[in-house]
Amino acid sequence: FLEHVKLEMFSDQVFCFTPKGRVVRLPKNATPIDFAYAIHTELGDSCVGAKVDGKRVPLFTKLRNGQSVVIITAPGQKPAITWEAHVVTGKAKAAIRRAVREEQRASQIRLGREFARVSFERAGHKLTDKALNSAAKRMFGGSAEELLQRIGAAELSAEDAVELLYPTVEGAPKPSPVLRKTG
Repeated sequence: FLEHVKLEMFSDQVFCFTPKGRVVRLPKNATPIDFAYAIHTELGDSCVGAKVDGKRVPLFTKLRNGQSVVIITAPGQKPAITWEAHVVTGKAKAAIRRAVREEQRASQIRLGREFARVSFERAGHKLTDKALNSAAKRMFGGSAEELLQRIGAAELSAEDAVELLYPTVEGAPKPSPVLRKTG
C-alpha cells in the first residue's frame, strides 16, 4: 500500500540520472532538451543529441523514470525555435526563446550594418562608428547597435540616417549608385 501511494505521489514527475549519478527531477513528458536545460542553460543551448540508457534517441523523446541521460553537444550549436513546442519546463521554454531572440537580433544588426554601408557608399561617405552613433542619437537617442538593428528589421531606413548626417541641398542631384561590374 505504501509503495503504491509513493508511486501515485510522483506520477506527474520523472526522475532521471546524469552520467555521474545525479538525480534530475523533471515534469512528466519531459524530453532530453528539458533535461539539458535543467542541468545548465549552456548545455541546453549547445545540445545536438542525446543518449538514453546508452542508446541514441531523438531530442524529442519523452523520458521515463529511472533512465540515464547523456547530452551530446557541439560548439556553435544554437537552439531552434521549433524546440519550444517539444519542451515542457518553463526554464527550457524561456531559454530557447531568449537564445532565438538574441540570434535574431544579431542577424538584424549584421543586415543593418550592410544596408548602412551601402547607403553611406552611395552618398559618397564612409560608414564609421562615430557616424552611426551620431545618427542614432539624433534620430531617437539610442546607440549605433540599436540603429543597426532597427535598420536590419526594416523599422528605419539607412538612407534616412545618411540624409540626417549629410543633408543634400534642395534640387541638387544626388550621387548615382556605385555600379559594380559582374561576371
